Parts: sequence; C-alpha cells; structure tokens
Amino acid sequence: MLEIVRNKPQYWEFIRHLKNDETARTNSMSDHMIQVGEHRAYMSVHNDKYYICLNNSIPVGYVGRNAQDYISVAVISGNRGKGIGKYMLQYFREQMSTQKLRAIVSLENPASLKLFEACGFIKKYYIFEGDEND
Repeated sequence: MLEIVRNKPQYWEFIRHLKNDETARTNSMSDHMIQVGEHRAYMSVHNDKYYICLNNSIPVGYVGRNAQDYISVAVISGNRGKGIGKYMLQYFREQMSTQKLRAIVSLENPASLKLFEACGFIKKYYIFEGDEND
C-alpha cells in the first residue's frame, strides 16, 4: 500500500542515494555525486520541501522542490514504471495547489516528460544551450 509522508532526517540518506542513482543523475540537470555532508547541509535547509513515498512502510520514492524551486521527483529503480511517480506528483500538486509549480525535464527523458504531461503540466518554454557540453 502506497503512502506519502513528510520528509524527516531518517529519510535523508534514502534521498541522497536516490539522487546519486545512475539513471537519476543521467536525467538530472547535474551529474554531480552528492556527498553525505553536503546533503545533510542541504536537507537541514530544505527538509520541509520534500515528501517520501512509502510502499508497505519502505521508501520507494520522493517528490519535492529543490533549492531552485523546481519539482524534483524520483522512484527507486525496481519500482519505476508502476505509477508511483504519478501518484507522488498528483499528491504534491494537491498539497501545493495554491503555489505555482514548475519543472525542468530533459528532452532525453521521455518517461519524465510523459509523467508531467499525464499529471496536467504543459510545456511552456524550451531552453537552448550553446552545445551538448553546456
């Protein structure tokens, strides 16, 4: 059974590991490996911006707003493609219904593009970069 709970320190390491997952880093704006100390410092400021999705009390994903106020959502590899991301994103939209929500999604990440569109988000802008290494 899926359940969404507010983030707390006991989940910080779960989030860090998920952010450092190879697929997550490939699809992220940055492929930087997040270290324990920097993640603790980040979470001590941004803890309340994140929610954790539990499946039978086991963390399987998170959703929240990062430091730049963009939506960040991720599901552990064995649970991707099962509707968990959609469940979290819909929950998050309900919780943040009075706030403007936005996300940056790579054009090379069709699963996330499909997720955000399925949850009612619309494409508004394209970001152009100087070359593929920017």
